[in-house]
Amino acid sequence: MKAQLRRGLQELALVSGWSSQRAAAVGRPRILMYYRPIAEGALPPAVFEAQLAWLKHHTELLPLRELLDRLEAGRCNGREVALTFDDGLENHAEVVWPLLRREQVPATIFVCPGLAEVQGCVWNLELRLRWNSLPASQQLVLAGRLGLPSAGDEALIVHAKRLGLAPRRALEAEVQAATPGWQPGERDRPRIRAMGWAALRAMDPALIDFGCQSMTHPILTHLDEAEAQVEIVDSRRRLEERLQRPVDTFVYPNGDADAAVFERVAAHYRAGFSSSPGFADAAAQRTWIDRVPAAEDMARFLWRMHRPGW
Repeated sequence: MKAQLRRGLQELALVSGWSSQRAAAVGRPRILMYYRPIAEGALPPAVFEAQLAWLKHHTELLPLRELLDRLEAGRCNGREVALTFDDGLENHAEVVWPLLRREQVPATIFVCPGLAEVQGCVWNLELRLRWNSLPASQQLVLAGRLGLPSAGDEALIVHAKRLGLAPRRALEAEVQAATPGWQPGERDRPRIRAMGWAALRAMDPALIDFGCQSMTHPILTHLDEAEAQVEIVDSRRRLEERLQRPVDTFVYPNGDADAAVFERVAAHYRAGFSSSPGFADAAAQRTWIDRVPAAEDMARFLWRMHRPGW
């Protein structure tokens, strides 16, 4: 009931124009987080285009590095918005980049170089699709063997995210063995597979910056010292070597971090970005800067632009 009331309020605020006025006047710098593909069934391209149009009219769109400059110098005007895209997916090359180029909108795309190297899939996205390709009877048997509380895909993903790197990969191997002929379909492939180096290099550096999202997108709080070195530190070196561009920002896979992760990110990056909803704050710890989650429709989008946690 509470969700329905909230949804009704967001729709009313959109129709009345109140949400747009409030979002335009909020007076706080914002970093938008696009963490879903721009595609039908996720965030439709037409909605994304409408969001870009609103942003161009009501805010000052600028590169993330410039927003950070202003935050550090204490000279934000409150109209600043920087766009960020997580996971470096093929969808970003096929759909997002052409729209950003057409509209001349700058953005930062966070990339996992270990996935870009082989054009691999983001592990949790692939795992979910593989699981859902199984018949219910086989899911039930496999769930029992893996110790899952239920046979649903969400139970699988939650369980996998709690595992260390080696046991998580062992779980993935079991699901892969149960789905030997599986391949992502034409619709799913660009939504779960990483861009390769050629697609990344083809993006105009005048508009697109790259940040790092670890080497292979693990849960960083489960890593040992050697694994953390590869995922947090070596990943930046790999990106800079392959792209011949500076990389000094980091985003935490799944939004998970702890004191050890913060310390390593602080030593090797200018800034780290959370998945927690909030405005960009000059007083924030520079390794944990909040972002505003984008939404799949304009009512939620405009509401989140002034109430990020909603």
